[in-house]
Amino acid sequence: MTNKIPNSVIGAVSTVIADFYYSHSVLNSLFMESGALGDVPKGNCETKCSKWLKRCNEDPNIDAFEVLGGVIQGFMDMEPSDLVP
Repeated sequence: MTNKIPNSVIGAVSTVIADFYYSHSVLNSLFMESGALGDVPKGNCETKCSKWLKRCNEDPNIDAFEVLGGVIQGFMDMEPSDLVP
């Protein structure tokens, strides 16, 4: 088993998280609180999510799946009715 998040998962998560939160400041806080290190990536919300998760994959000192879990935890804890606009 690999310790890297597959690119297909990064793409799907980035799209959903960016569409749901659609705020750079919220995404920045979310990733930093989840353990992502370094400067905030540049780009739109989706690109930012993707770059941050890819950066986590590349850093041997970071558990990329732990960061991913932190990023999606609040989203996954919501009731389905809370997800519908």
